[in-house]
Amino acid sequence: RIATIVSLLIVIASSTSLNAQIVYGQTKSMSARIVYQSWKLTVGGEELNLTQSAFPFNFYLPVADNWEVHLTSAISRSNLDASDLTATLTSMSGTSVRVFHSFAEDRIFVSGGIVLPLGQTNLDTVQVLLAELISDDYLTTPVKQVSEGLGFTGQIGVASEANEWLLYGATLSYNLNGPFTYLEDGDKYNPGDEIAIQGSATAQQGDAALDLDLSYRHYMADKVEGTEVFKSGGVLSFVATGRKQFNKAGVALTLAHIMR
Repeated sequence: RIATIVSLLIVIASSTSLNAQIVYGQTKSMSARIVYQSWKLTVGGEELNLTQSAFPFNFYLPVADNWEVHLTSAISRSNLDASDLTATLTSMSGTSVRVFHSFAEDRIFVSGGIVLPLGQTNLDTVQVLLAELISDDYLTTPVKQVSEGLGFTGQIGVASEANEWLLYGATLSYNLNGPFTYLEDGDKYNPGDEIAIQGSATAQQGDAALDLDLSYRHYMADKVEGTEVFKSGGVLSFVATGRKQFNKAGVALTLAHIMR
């Protein structure tokens, strides 16, 4: 598998510093990326060309002391070309509005939010093939899900500082996924809810940092009209990312291991 990734980071904010605390008075900000990926895959002896252009963005708004609101979304266009078929998917997906509240001197936070059903639905047969391909774990496509229903999410997290160079924390989250019409002229598809636990640590020394993440996500059964049709179970993943900042530019290297 060969991937070409081009990322452009656009940050609209009054400061370049990152703030972990929820503090009223911070300026509202918006961040966004432009990402392009190209893959050449061999499936069943046939060569496929897969590309995706994506524009994920996030809007941050502090509303009171220890309270803030986040809006996230992504616009994407995915293309699949093979010898006997082509498909294109354009969608706005992953659109959510979440409210965060921190307490205990910002060492604990809780959040709740709503997922808006803005993704593309009523997919034809070839579009389903493309949607399932970009959702595979082994591809690092920036947008992995283009169809979704109305959903709700909740999360609780804790964080601590071992010393001035080591931070660590953990989160527990639950996503309630609502039904939507996935197949063209098909019945309502109800994806299973998700529960996840994640532990993270960051070691920082000057302009260099190492991020470690260990997570387990369990997917409940997908259903169509009340009948169970698929159950993927759990996914355990380990991700390590090394980062180095050089004035206004930076580099990063990520290694990941995923076990179903």
